[in-house]
This record gives sequence, C-alpha cells and structure tokens, in this order.
Amino acid sequence: MKLVWIFIILNFMFFNDPCKCQGEIPEFPFAFRPIPTGPVALSLGGTSISNLDDPLLAIQNPALLSMISKSQFTISIYSAVHKEISNIDHDNYHGEDSRNIEEFRFNYVGLSCPFQLFSMKMGAAISYYPAFTFDRLVVLNQQDNNALTDNRRWEYSQKGYMSATSLSYGIKLFPQCSLGVSWNLWLDDLFDNHWEQTTMMNGIRQNGQVHFVEFHKNLRSHEISGSNFTLGIVWDISKHLHAGAIVKTRQSNEITSHTVQQYGFKQNQPNVDPIISGVNNFQIPMKWGIGVSYSFFDNCTALMDFQQINWGKLHYRQAQNTSHFISGHQENIYQDLRVHLINLGTVFRSNHKIGPFAPVFRMGFLMCTDRGSVHPEPDSAIGFGLGLKGKRLDLNIGFQYQKYMDLSQQVMQDGLLINSIRNNVIEFSVTLK
Repeated sequence: MKLVWIFIILNFMFFNDPCKCQGEIPEFPFAFRPIPTGPVALSLGGTSISNLDDPLLAIQNPALLSMISKSQFTISIYSAVHKEISNIDHDNYHGEDSRNIEEFRFNYVGLSCPFQLFSMKMGAAISYYPAFTFDRLVVLNQQDNNALTDNRRWEYSQKGYMSATSLSYGIKLFPQCSLGVSWNLWLDDLFDNHWEQTTMMNGIRQNGQVHFVEFHKNLRSHEISGSNFTLGIVWDISKHLHAGAIVKTRQSNEITSHTVQQYGFKQNQPNVDPIISGVNNFQIPMKWGIGVSYSFFDNCTALMDFQQINWGKLHYRQAQNTSHFISGHQENIYQDLRVHLINLGTVFRSNHKIGPFAPVFRMGFLMCTDRGSVHPEPDSAIGFGLGLKGKRLDLNIGFQYQKYMDLSQQVMQDGLLINSIRNNVIEFSVTLK
C-alpha cells in the first residue's frame, strides 16, 4: 500500500506536469566549421588571396581569373575526421568523450574560361562549393541524487552544411592591375543547403522501489536562403612580387526553421508538440583580407595572408530573442570580437619530372590571434601538400591538422559547455585543362 501511495504522489508531481517532468532542458547553440576550399589552400594553411597557382582561384580571389591562360574544369573530394571532447561546468552534468565524426563528400565543382574583349584579358567561372559544415556530436550525463535518483543521458547531434553557387568574373584593367567579383547564391532550391539539430534524452528517475523511464526528443531543421558578393583585386608590383585583397560582403539570410518535439514516459503515450515553423534572421558578417606572394627563385614562392572577421556580429534572431549563433549567450558580450587570421605558406617546384608531371611541394601554417574565443576558425593549423602539374591534367592533394582551444557555449542558465576540438582534414582535386 505504501508503494502505491508513493507512485500516486510521483504521478501527480511529474506525470501531469510536462514542465516539471522535463526539468531544465539543455539548449545547445549552433556550432559550425569552415570547410577549406581546395587542397592547395588547405596545404598552404589557408593562404589563397594572391596565389596565382590555385585551380580554385575563382572563389579565392575572382580577380585572379584574368590571369588564367586555359579553360579548366576542377572537381575535388573532401574528407575529415572530427574529434570533440566536451566538459560542462555544472554540478549535475558531466560530459563524455564524443565519438569521431567522419565526413566524406564532393567539395568543389567549377569551370573557368579565359577570353578577350576590347583587347582586355578577362575570365569567367561558375562553381559550387560547401562553405560550412555542421556535423557534430555531444553527449552529457545527468546525475542528481538530492530529491530523486536521477540518471539521464543527453545526446546532441548536428548534420548538414551551407553551400554556395558562385558566378565569378575577372578583368585585367591595366597591365599591373586586375579586378574581380563573385556573386554567391546560398539557396536550398539549387543544392542541399540546410542542417538539422537533434536532441535526445533517455534515463531513469527512481525513489526507493518506484522508478520510471523518461525520454525526450527534439528535432529542428533549418533551410537557408540568401546571397552575398566577393570583391577582389590583384596588383603585379614586379615580376616576383604580387599583392591582392578581398572583401566578402555581409551575408544576410533568412532561415526557415521547423521544430517538433516529443516527451513522456515508457509507461504512457508520448506527448507530441505540434510542428513549429518560422522565418528567422541569420547574418554572417563581412570579411576582408590582404595577401602577398614573392618568388625568391623560379621554383620557390612564399605567401602570406592577413584576414579579419567580426564574428561578434554573428547572431540568430528568433521571435523577440537574439542570441549569439555559436556561444548561445543572450547578452551581446561578443559584439566587438574581431577575429584576426594569419596564413603563411611556401611552395617549392621540383625541376625533376615524374613522367609527364612536374611535382610541387607545399607547406603552410594558420594562426589565430583570438584563441579560445567564440569563432568557427581553428586557433592554429598546419598543412602539407603535393601537386603534380601536367599540360592537360593537374593533380593536387592537401592535408591539414586543425586545433581549437576551449570553446565555451551557454547550454543552460548556469551551465557552460567547454569544447576541445581536433580535426584532420584531407582533400584531393583533379583539374582538366
């Protein structure tokens, strides 16, 4: 009889009040990572603004299109292993080591063509490339033995990516100066341009001999629509020294979101909330950068880029609430977060051919001046690569090891999720000329 009364009291306290039965649900903010575009830039630590020898130059700096001499078609394959270790600053939660997340996809497809008009050299290109990946997995264990024995497991996963279709044009206005522009379309109607968030919970609550199994599932899907421009310039200072600059305009997007969730207990039918849809605002801030390349000899080139992005402007607006897209903080404490990236790269061309190909060796580094802050770029990276250049065919492969310092995200009112991330990225491309 005593057990019956305990069960009735628990049923009255928890079963009939969904808010009480669920408690505070962790709200995981978004997290995404930029996808390095092309094995050449990947192996050079991201250096690309003034690199005249990159088959993906149309999306790196469209002004470089005026310098190509042959039409070329390029396709690349991208693969990565993502490792994220999460710990939470909360009395009743602790993190588990995330499993490795593996990615494999076609990364870039592009066609570039040179031509002349009014005695001026020009180039045009059309290309498709994923720019950001959302693949992620975080696992938290919840334990609270104050009132009831509470053991629940939260699993949060993301998948999907943001991709763009670009129309690019470059023109050599003067013998030493070239200008270029790219129109980037971020439309889900053209290619898959969406991502999903899934939060799942399973666990047991127990008081003496009375226990019940609880579950929760929340699924959010997002489709993005927007556009922006990339402006570029290249200046041939001398035969050996080249300088370039790019500006990527702000990308204001509309996100169409769909949310459905269910929760309940194993003994009862689950409660299912209706699908909630809405159009929200999401803005990626402006990015600018400058770069130089210098040829010491005919077979050796050094490159350096400097870039700035104000990721403090990265906000996700839903209804009356505005939060930082990555950190999850409601207050605008990152409004002046200007992230600075330094990219260094070296290219060495061998004089000894391998069959019909001339080998090219590459190495590069990336350094971020704002380590541990809230931004998608790695805090540091090192890359290596090899290229085989022929008359009709170019082959390139690049590898990069990326390291993120502790990235904090607000997942509850009094809970900070601290993430340590390591990535191994490899990309291979084929260029037909």
